[in-house]
This record gives sequence, C-alpha cells and structure tokens, in this order.
Amino acid sequence: SERALSNLVKNNSGLRKLYAYSIAVTENTIRVISSGCPELEKMIVYEASLGDDQKSYADVLTDQMMRLLANGCRKLRKLTLRYNQVLVSDRSLAALAKKCRKLESFVIDYCDKDGGITDFGVCTIAHLCRNLKCLNISNGVITDVSLIVIADQLPFLEDLSLEFSEITDVGVYALMNRCEKLARLIVHNSDSIETGITDNTACVIANYASDEFRSLGLGFADITDEGLKTICFNVELSFLSINGCSKLTYEGLKSCFCYLDCLWNLDISFTDIVGKDVQLLEIGNSLPCLETLDITDCFSVSQESVKAFKEKFPHCKVNM
Repeated sequence: SERALSNLVKNNSGLRKLYAYSIAVTENTIRVISSGCPELEKMIVYEASLGDDQKSYADVLTDQMMRLLANGCRKLRKLTLRYNQVLVSDRSLAALAKKCRKLESFVIDYCDKDGGITDFGVCTIAHLCRNLKCLNISNGVITDVSLIVIADQLPFLEDLSLEFSEITDVGVYALMNRCEKLARLIVHNSDSIETGITDNTACVIANYASDEFRSLGLGFADITDEGLKTICFNVELSFLSINGCSKLTYEGLKSCFCYLDCLWNLDISFTDIVGKDVQLLEIGNSLPCLETLDITDCFSVSQESVKAFKEKFPHCKVNM
C-alpha cells in the first residue's frame, strides 16, 4: 500500500533498489522517495491489477511525479514506470534527462496523453543521457527525427522500443547504420504518413543487424513476404512481431519457418496471415521453441483451432 511503501522508504534512507506496484507509488509516495532516497539507482514500478472497486484514475503517472523523482533521485540508472494511466509530456522527460544523466535504462508504458511525448522529449533524453542502453517509450508522436538523433547520440544503444510511432525507412536506416550493438528493435509504421516501413527496411536490417540482434517488431509496416524472408534468412531471431502487417501472407511466413527454429515469441495479431485452422497447427509443428503466440484480433482463426493448438502445444501460451 501507499502507507507501507512510504514507511519502508523512511526507514531505509540508503535504499539503492526499489520494486513496487503502481497503486502504491503515488505522488505522495514519490515525494517521500525523492526526499529520502538520494542514493536510489534502480526503480521498477509494475502496473497494478486493479479490482472492480478501484478506479484507473487512482493509478496514474503524471508530470509532477516525474519531476519530483528527478529532483531527488539523481543517481538513477534504471527506471521503469508502468501505470494504468500515463499522463506525462515532454516537459517531464526533459526534467528527467537534465537531472538523471546517469540513466542506462528508461522504460515508460503506453502514454495516454495525446501529443504528450514527441520527438522533443525523446531527443532531449538522447542528448543528455549518453549512457543509455535501453529506451522504451510507447505511444508518442515520435518520428524519424528521434531515430536520427538517437543514432547520432547513442551509438551503443542495445534496446529500442517505440511502439505506436511514426517511423519510416529513413529512420531505421540511420539507426541500424550507427547503433552496432542493437539487439532489440520495435517500431511502428503510422497510418498518417504515405511512406513508412517497407522492404527497404528489411534489407537494411538484414545487412546491418549485429550478431546479437535477436528481437524485432515491425508494427503495421508495409513489408511484403519477400522482405520478411530477407530478414529471417539473414538474422537469427528469437522474437518476431509483425502485428498489423497487412501485406504479409501465410505462404510468406511459412517460407521463413526453416530460418526460425530458435523463435520463442511470434506476434501476428491484427492480421489475416492465418486463414485456415490447419495453418495454426502447422505453426506449432514448424516452430519447436515457440513459447508465446499472439493472435489478437485474428478473426479468421476459429475457437476450435485454438483449442486444438493448446491441446497439442500446452507449453505455448496463446494471447487472443
């Protein structure tokens, strides 16, 4: 609870690591943490699962909370903030970047504030937090500008996730060309731009991906079967998300099975890639290491085929 966490912090002024659920990390708690934990280096906030009697507005991250944290905990190296509601803006990201320049990992969950996080906030972090190796920001107005600045300022970045962004081939090229240690990349193509992520990105990833590159997410991209095959042939993936990629077909995915024998996570949500029941079973048979399969809003997949899949592959979690 909020009170229990506040008491814990007050009695442990030398705290360096803190793990808590979001429902307990309120503005009041942040004030206590900010004033009482100057040595804090790692703070992980997990999104709480709210009961029927709890409202989401009681579990919210705000700009004020971010600024308070930045002012008092300037030695932060790893910061993860996951809340039921995230109402932050560039202003708090800039405050964090200015005060917490030792940051190595910054993860913030889906931003619910329209236009809250933009290229300005991301670029400020890239400019000031030069030790950053992991940057995950979801649902901001983030374009190629951010990727170009990240490529220039953070060449040692290992993990970048910008879900629901507005990225094109230009940004991916700049990033892959400079960030030679990149092991995980998740970007989204926006419906609001005419040119986005295409097979040119596939060629770039195939040619520039490091030996450590294992995780790729290209959301709502305009890549084709040929582009997907180019990636899978050249990069040994353990995680692949092609959610919303409407140009991909099952035959295209099937042609990549022989290159995906180490794949443990496959996300084909919001697509019509799987159109027949037998195809779902074929995915399980062809990908022996698969632990998670996401078929959210794959309307061609029947309940019967999902049931048959779960019975045959009980070790694989199916998200719907």
